[in-house]
Amino acid sequence: MAAASETTNMDIEQHNSVSSSADEFSVRPVFVRTQYLIKHYVCRLCQDILVQPQQTICGRRICKACIDRKFGSENVIPCPMPHDDIDEDELAEEPCQETGLHRNQVVPDSASLRVLLREKCFCPHKVYGCSDTPMWKKLKDHVQICQFTPVHCTNAGCPKKFAKEALNRHLEQCLFMVVPCNYCGERFKRNQLEDHYGECENADTQCSICSLELGKRRQSTIGIKKVVNNKVKPLEKVVAEVAMAVKKLGDKLQVSETDGDHLVNAMRTVAHILQQIEQINRKGGMIERQIRDSGLDKVTVIESLSQSIRRINEQQNEMEKRLKGQKSASYEGVLIWRISDYKRKKSDAIRGLQMSIYSYPFYSSRYGYKICAKACLNGDELGRGKCLSLFFVLMRGEYDEHLTFPFKQRVTFTLICPSNSELDKHETFVPDQDSSSFRKPLTDMNIASGCPQFALHSEVESRHFLVSDSIYLRVKVEPSGDIIP
Repeated sequence: MAAASETTNMDIEQHNSVSSSADEFSVRPVFVRTQYLIKHYVCRLCQDILVQPQQTICGRRICKACIDRKFGSENVIPCPMPHDDIDEDELAEEPCQETGLHRNQVVPDSASLRVLLREKCFCPHKVYGCSDTPMWKKLKDHVQICQFTPVHCTNAGCPKKFAKEALNRHLEQCLFMVVPCNYCGERFKRNQLEDHYGECENADTQCSICSLELGKRRQSTIGIKKVVNNKVKPLEKVVAEVAMAVKKLGDKLQVSETDGDHLVNAMRTVAHILQQIEQINRKGGMIERQIRDSGLDKVTVIESLSQSIRRINEQQNEMEKRLKGQKSASYEGVLIWRISDYKRKKSDAIRGLQMSIYSYPFYSSRYGYKICAKACLNGDELGRGKCLSLFFVLMRGEYDEHLTFPFKQRVTFTLICPSNSELDKHETFVPDQDSSSFRKPLTDMNIASGCPQFALHSEVESRHFLVSDSIYLRVKVEPSGDIIP
């Protein structure tokens, strides 16, 4: 027991010795058990998990940065802590109410710190593939050796960024890598080498493999490039026009997200741009076939053009999805969510590739709360590995200034049986008014809250609910007074 006590004290001393500087413990990590910690270790001011926890004389816990901001340059202030759990008589007897809250009456909360330092958290490089969950006190040590630390390509001009462990594979193909010419030895970036071969004087020798005069081959290459460039230039112009159209569509999309009247025009723009992209793809494919027939293995201008078309396609597809989501958005407080390709998505969750998926937004009423649902197909928290976890997510909406917070409306989740509604599985919960999940959103979305053990995998994947590799979910928000008069 003595050894354990010494370890605990060392942890706290190490933390306190650096608490005044911007160290790794002054930035809140993403905890694995976020929902649990929000309930039991929440700051009474910011309503988030405690960071460098302090305790006031009236027994309230708070982040060090939060209470420091309240004091500013003062040593005594009116107590900023909520005291809604005691009556007026008890409140009057609190020392912080009689003389105010003194700075020296706020002390480090060692008990909370001890727990939080041992809580597991996600590596900040999770998005790059790291699946480790070290304790918070060991997070800095892990980050320093994490093989998934994002790095920029070391070649000048290359914009790519990826996990450290993938750097060597990238360098083998990077177009910005400087390599020597096979004929003159002069060094060029890979994406410049093809042009150089067309001009290199030392290339006027006989090829030892095909016995072709390389000078003739060079002249042939230059001729083909001229033909290709003449065909590509008009195509590049069209690509530029389409890229501009995509940008304008993005602007329309921003408007349509808050104004349904613009949605139809935006959808027409989508259809028009899709036609243009199809034409570009057809012309690009024809030119690529001509290049292959000519015997050239690679032409930089076509590669660049193909990349541009791919990028535009990706942007277009993403915006089309968002527009379709808005078009189908519900304003009646009900979401019907079909999750297709269930088996693959669950497999991705098991392998840690995509732990959760989100529905399109919907609204509690025409001018009500903006909401979406979050599903973890392989489960989360207590349901991990055995349940479908389903959560409610309050989003920052267009009408929040007119609505009442915290959000109080009852929410019902339903796993729908398409063939027999009597077999539907329901789960209802009432929002916790002390949870930050239901406060007015200050970012795009609040922390998700709901049912980690909503339905067992054996239920979800039975013939009643899994139909054509799809499941159907309903999220219903109980009507309330959230309509603007």
